[in-house]
Amino acid sequence: MPFGLVSSEQIDDYWSQNTRRKIFYAYPNGTAPLTGLLSMMDSEDTPQPSFGWNEERWTETSTKAAVNPTSAANKDGPFALTGTTTAAGDANGKFTVAQFGAVRVYVVDSSMFQVNDTVKLFGVGQTSGAGPAATGSVDVSGRVVSTGTGYLELEATTAWTGVLNAAVTNGKNVVLIGTAYAEGARTGTGGIVFPYEILNNTQIFKTPYEMTRTALKEPLKYDKTGAYKDMSKSNGIKHLACN
Repeated sequence: MPFGLVSSEQIDDYWSQNTRRKIFYAYPNGTAPLTGLLSMMDSEDTPQPSFGWNEERWTETSTKAAVNPTSAANKDGPFALTGTTTAAGDANGKFTVAQFGAVRVYVVDSSMFQVNDTVKLFGVGQTSGAGPAATGSVDVSGRVVSTGTGYLELEATTAWTGVLNAAVTNGKNVVLIGTAYAEGARTGTGGIVFPYEILNNTQIFKTPYEMTRTALKEPLKYDKTGAYKDMSKSNGIKHLACN
C-alpha cells in the first residue's frame, strides 16, 4: 500500500489521471513528492473568483541607520551628539559612549519607535586604531529616550567603545529588541495588525522542448517511441521538479 493512500491493485485507476500524478507514481522518491501527494487531493469550491484566506502577519519593527544631514569629513555616519546635529566623534570619527551615556542616531524612519523601546544597531563600524578606517564591527544597543523626525535619542545600555561615526554604518539595521519600562510605569501606545487576504491563484506553467528534423528521421517515429519518448519523459520530470 504505497504511502497508505491506495492499494497496489488500485494504482491503475489513479496513476494516469494527470501528468504530475503519473510522474509521482513512477518516481515516488523524486525531487517533488509533496507535489505528487497534493495532486491526489480533491478540488475545493469557492464562491469567489479567487480562493484565499485571511492571515495576521506581524512585521518586524526595524529601520535603517541614515547619514547625519550635517556630517563632516571622516564623520559621515549616522551619529550625532545628543540633542544636536553636530556629528559625533574626533577628527577620525571615533568616539566612545559610556554606559547610560546619551547619543543621537539618525534613521530612515523613526515613527515606529516609542520612548523606552530598546533598540540594537547591527554591524556598527569599530576600530582599535586611530585612523578613520574600520577594522571591525560591533553590535550596540540603547534605550530610546526621545524621538524626532528622522532620529532617535538613545541611552546606551552598555558602553560603546571605539565606535566609528563613518559611512560604513549607514544602512545598517536598527531593530526593536524589547522595552525598558520601570515597574508601575505607564507603557507605550498599543496597536492592531489588520489581516492580509492571502490568495492562491493557480498559474499554468509550461516546459517546452523541441527536436530537430534530423533527430526525428527514420527509423525514429514521431510518437511514444524512441527519442521523442525519452525527451518527453526528461522534460516531464524537469517540469515537475522546477515548477
